[in-house]
Amino acid sequence: MLFYLIITILSSLIMYFIQYKRKRVFVEEDGIYDAKKYKYLYLLPFIPLFLVSALRYGIGTDYFYTYYPAFQKFRQGIIVKNQFEIGYVVLNLIVARFSDNFVWVTTFCAFLFFIFLAKAIMEQSDNPAISILLLVGTGLFSFSMNGMRQAIAIAIWIYSIKYIKQKKFKTYLFLMLLASLFHMSAFIMIPFYFIYTRVKIKPLSSIIITVATVIFSSTLRKILLFFASFTKYYNKFIGTVLVNGDFAISSTIILVLVLLYTIYLYKNLKKYWEYNFLLMSVTIASCLSIVTKDIYIAARILVFFQYLPAIYFPMTLKAFERKSSKLVSFLFVLAYFASIWFMVGYLKKGATVPYCSIFNIKGF
Repeated sequence: MLFYLIITILSSLIMYFIQYKRKRVFVEEDGIYDAKKYKYLYLLPFIPLFLVSALRYGIGTDYFYTYYPAFQKFRQGIIVKNQFEIGYVVLNLIVARFSDNFVWVTTFCAFLFFIFLAKAIMEQSDNPAISILLLVGTGLFSFSMNGMRQAIAIAIWIYSIKYIKQKKFKTYLFLMLLASLFHMSAFIMIPFYFIYTRVKIKPLSSIIITVATVIFSSTLRKILLFFASFTKYYNKFIGTVLVNGDFAISSTIILVLVLLYTIYLYKNLKKYWEYNFLLMSVTIASCLSIVTKDIYIAARILVFFQYLPAIYFPMTLKAFERKSSKLVSFLFVLAYFASIWFMVGYLKKGATVPYCSIFNIKGF
């Protein structure tokens, strides 16, 4: 885990210095910041994390179990029907035409993931340096090395959030259809556009919904299991460690604590659209987490929401005027980072520790 920590801090520091530089760069003639001048400089902080993901070897539970064997079949001209979405199939076929090295698949997947996520962070986060810390601290980076296809879909979804705010449904729909080319779960996110644009949740409503979910969790689980039984995932994943065990319980506790913290900030941040979006999202994530035990398909929906604090948590720092209060808020963010870090690293969920690259350079 120390390897990931070093890379994360490096990326975050690069972003911090770029932010610091931006605040002091002005066009001489009118004193206005020249945004175009440093437009592509913001990609630099993501390069270390991109290289770690692109050049990995055997990292992630699905590396040798799913993706590597599938690539070998693609090289032989064998296409397994209904196993992958068309976007991922095309990507593999293109790579297979010019190379027999699977690293090109992980490289292209990492590129797609980071290009959308980097743009989302730069456009939507109040503090990109902290968002990079939380990109790893929320577990999203680890997830991207396991569920490559859905990670791309999640990155596109996070980027598309700005079109929910702007109420541009056609653009949002196009991006969700694009995301569905890599993971079909993106289709589920289309109706949420109407929820976010038409429903505004308040703290009391959030608490009532969450408590009701806890009380009726058994019944809700049975309902979800009934619908899940009609999907191809039911027999394969029901009752597996993917959505079961201590990790799922710990994730639920953390999400509920994040929800309580978000509710606590309501008075100071309620005027911001981003805060209301975060409150709605964390409420949905908490409720889904409560009922996802044994239900794979519900867990696949949950991941679209549980990583959003990476983008919107930095906003919470402006809820406090006093430095001491901001420090408390920042410490909560760090505690959130540390808790997920512990689960991903020391509980070794996701098979990302220890790191190993294609050059047989092992992390620690």
